Amino acid sequence: MTEMGPHDDAEQEEWLRFDNPAFKIAIVQELMYAQGVLTPRFDVRAFVAQHTEYGIDLSRFTSAVIPEVLEWFEDLPVPAALAPRVERLVLDGGNAIYGQLTPHWHGEDDLFDIDEISEAELAQFPRLRLVHVDGPALGPVALKTLEAYGVELTGFGA
Repeated sequence: MTEMGPHDDAEQEEWLRFDNPAFKIAIVQELMYAQGVLTPRFDVRAFVAQHTEYGIDLSRFTSAVIPEVLEWFEDLPVPAALAPRVERLVLDGGNAIYGQLTPHWHGEDDLFDIDEISEAELAQFPRLRLVHVDGPALGPVALKTLEAYGVELTGFGA
């Protein structure tokens, strides 16, 4: 198995920019886990096995994010060329990415709520037309930004 970590692709010139980590997590969920086009596909158990120096005990993370895993996702470059593939986001407490960040998360708190989305980061996704909320909530600022861009909001909490 190859080393799991964000990688630099010398041929890739443009990367998406994110102001809000929770929004980036939602985008990565769509591209990495739902569509499978953003690689490498992160696996927390493989990460823990490869990074024994961190001493991560997965059973301890029921209501907190594993800091080293969050750092991995924050440092992950997302190619701008993938942005047009994002037409919808599903915010669901059962999304795979949440289980990577907090393996035993129960999905019943605000740990992954998206409080804000900046206009600059949303503008990178011109084809985003739908956000379905069935888990992590959208704060009033995020809702206002999505509505201003004509994004349809569906589901509980929207």
